[in-house]
Amino acid sequence: MSLSYFEAVNILNSQETLTDVGDASQKLAKSIVKMIHEFDTISAHLHTIDMQGLTVPMLPHWTALSQNFRQQIWQFRNNAGLISSRLTMFVSLVLPLATRNLNGGSSHNHQEKLQVLQSFIGVSSDHAAQTRSLTEGMLMLNSNLNAFHSNFARFAAGRMTSGQSELQEVAQKIGQLDARVKQLYIGVGRLVGVEIAFLVFSTFRMVMSSGRTGKSKGSRHRLTLTNVDATAVSKEYDNIDRLQNEFAHADHNVQMQLRKIDTVSTSRAAISSLVSNQMIAVQAMLGLCLAIWARLQTDCMEILRWLQGSSHNAFPCVLSAYMEGGHTIYTPLARALDTFTASIDPSLFPGLAQQ
Repeated sequence: MSLSYFEAVNILNSQETLTDVGDASQKLAKSIVKMIHEFDTISAHLHTIDMQGLTVPMLPHWTALSQNFRQQIWQFRNNAGLISSRLTMFVSLVLPLATRNLNGGSSHNHQEKLQVLQSFIGVSSDHAAQTRSLTEGMLMLNSNLNAFHSNFARFAAGRMTSGQSELQEVAQKIGQLDARVKQLYIGVGRLVGVEIAFLVFSTFRMVMSSGRTGKSKGSRHRLTLTNVDATAVSKEYDNIDRLQNEFAHADHNVQMQLRKIDTVSTSRAAISSLVSNQMIAVQAMLGLCLAIWARLQTDCMEILRWLQGSSHNAFPCVLSAYMEGGHTIYTPLARALDTFTASIDPSLFPGLAQQ
């Protein structure tokens, strides 16, 4: 279905959507916390393997990856809180100021509106750049985890009497998943003038990626995206879904081929699961964060052009929606990001939380 700005506001502020998005944010945060513990569990398995001298030491490399993951998640947690703060400022300061004295007001008041908005745009652009930098860091971590998994899979295959081809397929699927997630972020980075439907689409993609079955109206309908680049991003999400299913099938086939369960096979299964789940969970929330920044920039630029007096620029939809009912697309998203942040305990990041 196609979507107007007012429809998007109503969908995102409905009680069903608030519940869906809040629960999904908490579930994704808890799944990430679980991954931190899984890194530690795998470290113990790799220590046992290294002590047995079965292959070159693997624990040091895994420890470095684990530390990198913790650093990235800590930055991710802080960035989510920062985005929430910017959205709250936009709703509590920028929108009330922009809609004040619409039928008059002094030139001083008009200049104040321009200055506040331009300052907000400048600071938000800097913060959006931090999110993009964080995305690049997560993509690098994905590639490094994929490489580690590929090496470990080769080691594990050498100890198997059957199932080597199935295990090779698992490694291939994780490699393909890594590549598709990269393409997803490249596509999101190309988006300019983001249509409102894409932000709603990204919100419900996050809900779906959490494993929650959405109950709200927006989650039950496939949104129509008119922008070519946004449509391409939607197709990348479809590719990721397909690869996720193919990975699960291939990994199941490996388990069926096992003749014995030992530390190596247990570690291999745990690493495969962790690497694939990490790519899915993190990209879901990061994708939403990038979509939020893109739409916020679009709304800010529409307000700016309107304030600058270009006669061909219509009254911004974000201001119309705010004036009509006091609702915005940003308040529920800020609440979701706050839920995500609060669900990741700072005590899991010793040393980082004190910096």
